[in-house]
Amino acid sequence: MNEQQKIVRLIDYTSLSGTESDARIRKLAAEAHSPLGTVAAVCVYPRYIALVKDAFVHARQPVLPVATVVNFPGGALPLDEVIAEIHYALQQGADEIDLVIPHSRHSIYFDYEQKLDFVRACRNESHGKVLKLIIESGQLSPDEIQRTCEIGLAAGADFLKTSTGKTSPGATPEAAGLMLHCIKDSGKPCGFKASGGIRKQSEARTYIALAESILGPDFVQPRSFRLGASTLLQDMLS
Repeated sequence: MNEQQKIVRLIDYTSLSGTESDARIRKLAAEAHSPLGTVAAVCVYPRYIALVKDAFVHARQPVLPVATVVNFPGGALPLDEVIAEIHYALQQGADEIDLVIPHSRHSIYFDYEQKLDFVRACRNESHGKVLKLIIESGQLSPDEIQRTCEIGLAAGADFLKTSTGKTSPGATPEAAGLMLHCIKDSGKPCGFKASGGIRKQSEARTYIALAESILGPDFVQPRSFRLGASTLLQDMLS
């Protein structure tokens, strides 16, 4: 397996512009089975989950995992609304839930215990599906990043994810390194997803090397390491 093939199998192939059409979603599903291999998952808004799966079936392609986003992108919804979003996503057939943890200092969930209860409730509502916790690291100090990672780890998140991709900066090697060390120090089986501004093969390589240096080469597998990206695949194909 060459480097490009290795990267492709780690990608959550994403379309979250908010301007998608049905045709664009079907094209996304088709592209997920690329000449370089299949991606780890396709990530779309909840209303498109069923359409992605239908596109796989109609194209007679293997049905890949479909991820979606909740409390997205601002992380400011009350818990009951987020629970309703998760419930709807599961009804539509979501395999993975990318949840934005409240991160604004003006959020009603402002302290450690409140945020921990929030994530635990969402973990329970996800009914065993993969839960990726988006911490919006570019908006947090190093201490806040570490504290938020500790919440996710304590609540049983399956992945810690850097960013929604809707704020600047998105993913950074500095934040990723801190998050990966939090996972290592916890000793818990938690994955990591770098997302937000990863567009080039060289950028993907940076995060792969970082994860391998901290958690070892075996960590960089689709079950524990992802790259959230919308244009990275096309960059490699071109």
